[in-house]
Amino acid sequence: MNVVLLDPGLQSAIGHHYNLDLGLVGELKRLGVPYRLFVNQGVTAELAARLGAEPCFHFHPYRRSSEDRYIRDFEDYLDLNEHAFAELKTLAGAVDLADSLVIVHTATNRMLLGLAKWLASGSFPASSRLVLVLPHVSGFTDGNLSWDAVFYRHAFNRLRPHLGQVTLLTLSDLQAREFGALAEAPVEVMPYPNPASAWRRDHPSAKRVQRPKRRILFCGEATMRKGFHLLADIIRTVGDARRDVEFAIQLNGWQSDSERVAEFQKFARARYDTKTIAGFIGEDDYYRLIEDADAVLLPYQSPVYRSGTSAVFEEAMYLGKPVIVPPETMMAAQLVPHADAGVVAGGMDAVSFGKAVLTLVGDYPRFATGASAAAEAWQARDGMDRFVTYLLDRAR
Repeated sequence: MNVVLLDPGLQSAIGHHYNLDLGLVGELKRLGVPYRLFVNQGVTAELAARLGAEPCFHFHPYRRSSEDRYIRDFEDYLDLNEHAFAELKTLAGAVDLADSLVIVHTATNRMLLGLAKWLASGSFPASSRLVLVLPHVSGFTDGNLSWDAVFYRHAFNRLRPHLGQVTLLTLSDLQAREFGALAEAPVEVMPYPNPASAWRRDHPSAKRVQRPKRRILFCGEATMRKGFHLLADIIRTVGDARRDVEFAIQLNGWQSDSERVAEFQKFARARYDTKTIAGFIGEDDYYRLIEDADAVLLPYQSPVYRSGTSAVFEEAMYLGKPVIVPPETMMAAQLVPHADAGVVAGGMDAVSFGKAVLTLVGDYPRFATGASAAAEAWQARDGMDRFVTYLLDRAR
Protein backbone atom coordinates (compact mmCIF):
# COMPACT_ATOMS: atom_id res chain seq x y z
CA MET A 1 0.00 0.00 0.00
CA ASN A 2 1.24 3.48 -0.89
CA VAL A 3 0.40 6.63 1.02
CA VAL A 4 0.01 9.90 -0.87
CA LEU A 5 -0.12 13.12 1.18
CA LEU A 6 -1.58 16.22 -0.50
CA ASP A 7 -0.74 19.48 1.27
CA PRO A 8 -0.91 22.61 -0.92
CA GLY A 9 -0.71 24.69 2.29
CA LEU A 10 2.88 23.72 3.12
CA GLN A 11 5.44 26.41 2.30
CA SER A 12 7.58 26.95 5.41
CA ALA A 13 8.76 25.22 8.59
CA ILE A 14 6.24 27.09 10.75
CA GLY A 15 2.67 26.16 11.63
CA HIS A 16 0.43 23.15 11.73
CA HIS A 17 0.96 22.12 8.07
CA TYR A 18 4.66 21.66 8.72
CA ASN A 19 4.16 19.96 12.09
CA LEU A 20 1.63 17.51 10.66
CA ASP A 21 3.70 16.69 7.59
CA LEU A 22 6.86 16.24 9.66
CA GLY A 23 5.08 13.90 12.06
CA LEU A 24 3.28 11.92 9.35
CA VAL A 25 6.45 11.44 7.32
CA GLY A 26 8.40 10.41 10.40
CA GLU A 27 5.86 7.74 11.39
CA LEU A 28 5.52 6.39 7.84
CA LYS A 29 9.30 6.06 7.60
CA ARG A 30 9.43 4.33 10.98
CA LEU A 31 6.77 1.83 9.84
CA GLY A 32 8.44 1.30 6.46
CA VAL A 33 5.38 2.52 4.52
CA PRO A 34 6.23 4.12 1.15
CA TYR A 35 4.85 7.62 0.70
CA ARG A 36 4.81 10.63 -1.59
CA LEU A 37 4.19 14.12 -0.26
CA PHE A 38 2.99 16.76 -2.74
CA VAL A 39 3.19 20.34 -1.45
CA ASN A 40 3.03 23.94 -2.58
CA GLN A 41 5.41 25.20 -5.28
CA GLY A 42 6.57 27.89 -2.85
CA VAL A 43 8.23 25.40 -0.48
CA THR A 44 11.93 25.98 0.16
CA ALA A 45 14.38 23.47 -1.29
CA GLU A 46 15.76 22.73 2.19
CA LEU A 47 12.33 21.93 3.61
CA ALA A 48 11.37 19.80 0.59
CA ALA A 49 14.56 17.77 1.01
CA ARG A 50 13.96 17.33 4.74
CA LEU A 51 10.44 15.96 4.24
CA GLY A 52 11.03 14.18 0.95
CA ALA A 53 8.36 16.50 -0.47
CA GLU A 54 7.62 17.21 -4.12
CA PRO A 55 6.65 20.80 -5.08
CA CYS A 56 3.42 20.49 -7.03
CA PHE A 57 0.59 22.94 -6.27
CA HIS A 58 0.33 26.56 -7.37
CA PHE A 59 -3.00 26.61 -5.55
CA HIS A 60 -2.82 27.70 -1.90
CA PRO A 61 -5.92 27.32 0.32
CA TYR A 62 -5.34 30.53 2.32
CA ARG A 63 -4.81 32.96 -0.54
CA ARG A 64 -7.48 35.43 -1.55
CA SER A 65 -8.43 35.81 -5.20
CA SER A 66 -11.27 38.35 -4.88
CA GLU A 67 -11.25 41.98 -3.78
CA ASP A 68 -15.03 42.38 -3.79
CA ARG A 69 -15.91 43.56 -0.29
CA TYR A 70 -19.42 42.07 -0.42
CA ILE A 71 -18.95 38.64 -1.94
CA ARG A 72 -15.22 37.97 -1.84
CA ASP A 73 -15.71 34.89 0.38
CA PHE A 74 -18.10 33.47 -2.23
CA GLU A 75 -15.79 34.30 -5.14
CA ASP A 76 -12.76 32.90 -3.28
CA TYR A 77 -14.67 29.67 -2.65
CA LEU A 78 -15.45 29.23 -6.35
CA ASP A 79 -12.06 30.34 -7.70
CA LEU A 80 -9.86 28.43 -5.28
CA ASN A 81 -11.81 25.22 -5.70
CA GLU A 82 -11.56 25.51 -9.49
CA HIS A 83 -7.78 25.88 -9.15
CA ALA A 84 -7.64 22.91 -6.79
CA PHE A 85 -9.68 20.73 -9.17
CA ALA A 86 -7.52 21.63 -12.18
CA GLU A 87 -4.29 20.82 -10.33
CA LEU A 88 -5.65 17.58 -8.86
CA LYS A 89 -6.60 16.39 -12.36
CA THR A 90 -3.12 17.28 -13.61
CA LEU A 91 -1.55 15.39 -10.70
CA ALA A 92 -3.69 12.31 -11.39
CA GLY A 93 -2.55 12.36 -15.01
CA ALA A 94 1.13 12.53 -14.05
CA VAL A 95 1.28 10.22 -11.00
CA ASP A 96 0.03 6.66 -10.59
CA LEU A 97 -2.34 6.87 -7.64
CA ALA A 98 -3.77 3.36 -7.98
CA ASP A 99 -4.04 1.32 -4.75
CA SER A 100 -3.13 4.34 -2.65
CA LEU A 101 -4.33 5.88 0.56
CA VAL A 102 -4.62 9.57 -0.35
CA ILE A 103 -4.67 11.91 2.67
CA VAL A 104 -5.60 15.59 2.84
CA HIS A 105 -5.01 16.56 6.45
CA THR A 106 -6.53 20.06 6.23
CA ALA A 107 -9.56 19.77 3.95
CA THR A 108 -11.12 23.23 4.17
CA ASN A 109 -14.08 24.33 2.06
CA ARG A 110 -11.61 26.11 -0.23
CA MET A 111 -10.46 22.70 -1.44
CA LEU A 112 -13.37 20.39 -0.62
CA LEU A 113 -15.44 21.21 -3.71
CA GLY A 114 -12.37 20.69 -5.90
CA LEU A 115 -11.87 17.29 -4.30
CA ALA A 116 -15.53 16.41 -4.94
CA LYS A 117 -15.17 17.39 -8.61
CA TRP A 118 -11.98 15.32 -8.82
CA LEU A 119 -13.84 12.24 -7.63
CA ALA A 120 -16.72 12.94 -10.02
CA SER A 121 -14.36 13.36 -12.98
CA GLY A 122 -13.28 9.71 -12.90
CA SER A 123 -9.59 10.55 -12.64
CA PHE A 124 -9.38 9.34 -9.02
CA PRO A 125 -8.62 5.59 -9.14
CA ALA A 126 -11.40 3.25 -8.04
CA SER A 127 -8.80 1.17 -6.16
CA SER A 128 -7.78 4.07 -3.92
CA ARG A 129 -9.23 5.66 -0.79
CA LEU A 130 -9.38 9.35 0.10
CA VAL A 131 -9.09 10.45 3.72
CA LEU A 132 -10.19 14.02 4.50
CA VAL A 133 -9.36 15.55 7.87
CA LEU A 134 -11.80 18.43 8.37
CA PRO A 135 -10.70 21.60 10.20
CA HIS A 136 -11.78 22.97 13.59
CA VAL A 137 -14.62 25.26 12.51
CA SER A 138 -17.63 24.21 10.47
CA GLY A 139 -19.45 27.54 10.70
CA PHE A 140 -22.58 25.60 11.67
CA THR A 141 -23.51 26.69 15.20
CA ASP A 142 -26.78 25.85 16.93
CA GLY A 143 -28.48 25.35 13.57
CA ASN A 144 -27.25 28.68 12.16
CA LEU A 145 -25.26 28.73 8.93
CA SER A 146 -22.41 31.15 8.28
CA TRP A 147 -20.81 31.59 4.85
CA ASP A 148 -18.34 28.83 5.80
CA ALA A 149 -21.15 26.41 6.66
CA VAL A 150 -22.97 27.19 3.40
CA PHE A 151 -19.80 26.45 1.42
CA TYR A 152 -19.21 23.20 3.30
CA ARG A 153 -22.83 22.19 2.69
CA HIS A 154 -22.51 22.91 -1.04
CA ALA A 155 -19.25 20.96 -1.29
CA PHE A 156 -20.62 18.03 0.71
CA ASN A 157 -23.66 17.87 -1.59
CA ARG A 158 -21.25 17.32 -4.49
CA LEU A 159 -19.09 14.91 -2.49
CA ARG A 160 -21.93 12.76 -1.12
CA PRO A 161 -22.34 10.44 -4.18
CA HIS A 162 -18.68 9.47 -3.84
CA LEU A 163 -18.46 8.87 -0.10
CA GLY A 164 -17.94 5.15 -0.68
CA GLN A 165 -14.32 6.03 -1.42
CA VAL A 166 -13.97 8.68 1.28
CA THR A 167 -13.34 8.68 5.02
CA LEU A 168 -14.26 11.91 6.84
CA LEU A 169 -12.35 12.61 10.06
CA THR A 170 -12.24 15.36 12.64
CA LEU A 171 -10.91 16.02 16.13
CA SER A 172 -13.83 16.31 18.54
CA ASP A 173 -17.36 15.07 19.15
CA LEU A 174 -18.75 18.58 18.59
CA GLN A 175 -16.93 18.94 15.27
CA ALA A 176 -18.13 15.48 14.24
CA ARG A 177 -21.75 16.42 15.00
CA GLU A 178 -21.57 19.73 13.11
CA PHE A 179 -19.76 18.39 10.05
CA GLY A 180 -21.91 15.24 10.13
CA ALA A 181 -25.06 17.38 9.94
CA LEU A 182 -23.66 19.35 6.99
CA ALA A 183 -22.43 16.24 5.18
CA GLU A 184 -25.39 14.03 6.13
CA ALA A 185 -22.76 11.31 6.47
CA PRO A 186 -20.69 9.76 9.27
CA VAL A 187 -17.70 11.78 10.46
CA GLU A 188 -15.29 9.88 12.70
CA VAL A 189 -13.35 11.32 15.64
CA MET A 190 -9.71 10.38 15.12
CA PRO A 191 -6.78 10.18 17.53
CA TYR A 192 -5.21 13.62 17.85
CA PRO A 193 -2.02 13.59 15.71
CA ASN A 194 0.16 14.78 18.57
CA PRO A 195 3.82 15.06 17.49
CA ALA A 196 4.86 15.00 21.16
CA SER A 197 4.49 11.21 20.95
CA ALA A 198 7.51 10.92 18.65
CA TRP A 199 9.54 13.39 20.70
CA ARG A 200 8.77 11.54 23.94
CA ARG A 201 9.74 8.22 22.36
CA ASP A 202 13.15 9.61 21.39
CA HIS A 203 13.71 11.81 24.48
CA PRO A 204 13.11 10.18 27.88
CA SER A 205 11.84 12.64 30.44
CA ALA A 206 14.73 14.71 31.77
CA LYS A 207 15.24 15.60 35.41
CA ARG A 208 13.89 19.09 35.94
CA VAL A 209 15.94 21.85 37.52
CA GLN A 210 14.61 22.74 40.96
CA ARG A 211 13.69 26.43 41.14
CA PRO A 212 12.38 28.59 43.96
CA LYS A 213 9.62 29.95 41.67
CA ARG A 214 6.83 28.32 39.69
CA ARG A 215 7.40 28.91 35.98
CA ILE A 216 4.34 29.65 33.82
CA LEU A 217 4.92 29.24 30.07
CA PHE A 218 3.20 30.98 27.17
CA CYS A 219 4.35 29.78 23.76
CA GLY A 220 3.12 30.12 20.20
CA GLU A 221 1.93 33.10 18.19
CA ALA A 222 2.11 36.62 19.60
CA THR A 223 -1.38 37.31 18.29
CA MET A 224 -4.58 38.67 19.81
CA ARG A 225 -6.43 35.46 19.00
CA LYS A 226 -3.96 33.69 21.29
CA GLY A 227 -4.48 36.31 23.99
CA PHE A 228 -0.94 37.69 23.78
CA HIS A 229 -2.28 41.20 24.40
CA LEU A 230 -3.55 40.06 27.82
CA LEU A 231 -0.21 38.81 29.10
CA ALA A 232 1.07 42.01 30.69
CA ASP A 233 -2.07 42.42 32.79
CA ILE A 234 -2.09 38.72 33.70
CA ILE A 235 1.50 39.00 34.90
CA ARG A 236 0.69 42.14 36.89
CA THR A 237 -2.27 40.41 38.56
CA VAL A 238 -0.12 37.45 39.60
CA GLY A 239 2.90 39.55 40.54
CA ASP A 240 0.84 41.79 42.81
CA ALA A 241 -0.28 38.72 44.78
CA ARG A 242 2.86 36.55 44.87
CA ARG A 243 6.59 36.84 44.31
CA ASP A 244 7.24 33.12 43.85
CA VAL A 245 5.91 32.93 40.28
CA GLU A 246 7.78 33.69 37.05
CA PHE A 247 6.71 33.76 33.43
CA ALA A 248 8.48 32.52 30.30
CA ILE A 249 6.95 34.13 27.20
CA GLN A 250 7.75 33.25 23.60
CA LEU A 251 7.79 36.26 21.26
CA ASN A 252 6.89 34.51 18.02
CA GLY A 253 5.11 37.16 15.95
CA TRP A 254 4.75 37.98 12.30
CA GLN A 255 5.55 41.45 10.94
CA SER A 256 1.98 42.54 11.67
CA ASP A 257 2.56 41.70 15.34
CA SER A 258 5.84 43.63 15.68
CA GLU A 259 4.37 46.60 17.54
CA ARG A 260 2.62 44.33 20.05
CA VAL A 261 5.82 42.32 20.57
CA ALA A 262 7.95 45.44 21.00
CA GLU A 263 5.55 46.80 23.61
CA PHE A 264 5.70 43.53 25.56
CA GLN A 265 9.50 43.42 25.37
CA LYS A 266 9.62 46.85 26.99
CA PHE A 267 7.25 45.60 29.70
CA ALA A 268 9.29 42.42 30.30
CA ARG A 269 12.61 44.28 30.63
CA ALA A 270 11.16 46.25 33.53
CA ARG A 271 9.95 43.11 35.38
CA TYR A 272 11.81 40.80 37.74
CA ASP A 273 9.43 37.92 37.00
CA THR A 274 9.30 37.77 33.19
CA LYS A 275 11.77 36.23 30.75
CA THR A 276 11.29 36.10 27.00
CA ILE A 277 12.22 33.64 24.26
CA ALA A 278 12.76 35.37 20.92
CA GLY A 279 11.20 34.15 17.70
CA PHE A 280 10.54 30.73 16.20
CA ILE A 281 12.27 27.77 17.86
CA GLY A 282 12.88 24.22 16.65
CA GLU A 283 11.02 21.14 17.84
CA ASP A 284 13.59 20.05 20.42
CA ASP A 285 13.84 23.48 22.05
CA TYR A 286 10.05 23.81 21.99
CA TYR A 287 9.42 20.56 23.86
CA ARG A 288 12.22 21.35 26.29
CA LEU A 289 10.42 24.60 27.09
CA ILE A 290 7.26 22.67 27.96
CA GLU A 291 9.21 20.12 30.01
CA ASP A 292 10.95 22.89 31.94
CA ALA A 293 7.70 24.70 32.79
CA ASP A 294 5.52 24.14 35.83
CA ALA A 295 2.34 25.03 33.92
CA VAL A 296 1.24 26.24 30.49
CA LEU A 297 -0.95 29.34 30.08
CA LEU A 298 -3.43 29.48 27.16
CA PRO A 299 -5.46 32.72 27.38
CA TYR A 300 -6.94 32.14 23.91
CA GLN A 301 -9.64 34.47 22.62
CA SER A 302 -10.65 33.14 19.20
CA PRO A 303 -14.08 31.46 18.78
CA VAL A 304 -12.28 28.73 16.82
CA TYR A 305 -11.49 27.09 20.17
CA ARG A 306 -15.16 26.56 20.94
CA SER A 307 -15.08 23.38 18.86
CA GLY A 308 -11.35 23.07 18.18
CA THR A 309 -8.43 22.27 20.40
CA SER A 310 -4.96 23.83 20.58
CA ALA A 311 -1.76 22.01 19.64
CA VAL A 312 0.02 23.61 22.60
CA PHE A 313 -2.74 22.39 24.94
CA GLU A 314 -2.58 18.86 23.51
CA GLU A 315 1.21 18.73 23.77
CA ALA A 316 1.21 20.06 27.33
CA MET A 317 -1.38 17.47 28.39
CA TYR A 318 0.50 14.67 26.62
CA LEU A 319 3.67 15.64 28.51
CA GLY A 320 1.86 15.95 31.84
CA LYS A 321 1.87 19.71 32.40
CA PRO A 322 -0.96 21.53 34.22
CA VAL A 323 -2.74 24.12 32.06
CA ILE A 324 -4.77 27.31 32.40
CA VAL A 325 -7.45 27.46 29.69
CA PRO A 326 -10.39 29.65 28.57
CA PRO A 327 -13.98 28.83 29.56
CA GLU A 328 -16.53 27.39 27.11
CA THR A 329 -13.90 25.86 24.84
CA MET A 330 -13.02 22.36 23.75
CA MET A 331 -10.00 22.61 26.05
CA ALA A 332 -12.22 23.33 29.05
CA ALA A 333 -14.48 20.42 28.09
CA GLN A 334 -11.50 18.07 27.96
CA LEU A 335 -10.57 19.05 31.51
CA VAL A 336 -13.98 18.08 32.91
CA PRO A 337 -13.00 14.44 33.58
CA HIS A 338 -9.51 15.60 34.62
CA ALA A 339 -10.38 18.52 36.89
CA ASP A 340 -7.06 18.37 38.77
CA ALA A 341 -5.02 18.64 35.55
CA GLY A 342 -5.59 22.38 35.15
CA VAL A 343 -7.75 25.41 35.82
CA VAL A 344 -10.50 26.84 33.65
CA ALA A 345 -10.50 30.64 33.88
CA GLY A 346 -13.68 32.29 35.15
CA GLY A 347 -13.81 34.66 32.17
CA MET A 348 -11.97 35.71 29.03
CA ASP A 349 -10.30 38.80 30.56
CA ALA A 350 -6.80 39.22 31.95
CA VAL A 351 -7.88 39.39 35.60
CA SER A 352 -9.73 36.07 35.28
CA PHE A 353 -6.70 34.36 33.77
CA GLY A 354 -4.48 35.90 36.45
CA LYS A 355 -6.77 34.53 39.19
CA ALA A 356 -6.69 31.12 37.49
CA VAL A 357 -2.87 31.14 37.59
CA LEU A 358 -3.01 32.00 41.30
CA THR A 359 -5.43 29.14 41.94
CA LEU A 360 -3.08 26.72 40.21
CA VAL A 361 0.12 27.80 41.97
CA GLY A 362 -1.73 28.00 45.30
CA ASP A 363 -2.30 24.23 45.23
CA TYR A 364 0.40 23.19 42.81
CA PRO A 365 1.15 19.63 44.05
CA ARG A 366 -2.49 18.65 43.45
CA PHE A 367 -2.46 19.99 39.89
CA ALA A 368 0.94 18.48 39.10
CA THR A 369 -0.32 15.06 40.23
CA GLY A 370 -3.55 15.53 38.28
CA ALA A 371 -1.72 16.50 35.08
CA SER A 372 0.56 13.48 35.40
CA ALA A 373 -2.49 11.21 35.68
CA ALA A 374 -4.19 12.95 32.72
CA ALA A 375 -1.06 12.41 30.61
CA GLU A 376 -1.63 8.66 30.85
CA ALA A 377 -5.07 9.11 29.28
CA TRP A 378 -3.72 11.34 26.52
CA GLN A 379 -0.87 8.95 25.74
CA ALA A 380 -3.24 5.95 25.63
CA ARG A 381 -5.63 7.70 23.22
CA ASP A 382 -3.65 10.11 21.04
CA GLY A 383 -0.30 10.62 19.34
CA MET A 384 1.09 10.81 15.83
CA ASP A 385 1.83 7.08 16.00
CA ARG A 386 -1.78 6.23 16.88
CA PHE A 387 -3.10 8.58 14.19
CA VAL A 388 -1.01 6.98 11.44
CA THR A 389 -1.94 3.47 12.58
CA TYR A 390 -5.60 4.52 12.60
CA LEU A 391 -5.34 5.72 8.99
CA LEU A 392 -3.53 2.61 7.79
CA ASP A 393 -6.05 0.33 9.49
CA ARG A 394 -8.89 2.04 7.64
CA ALA A 395 -7.10 1.73 4.34
CA ARG A 396 -6.61 -1.99 4.85
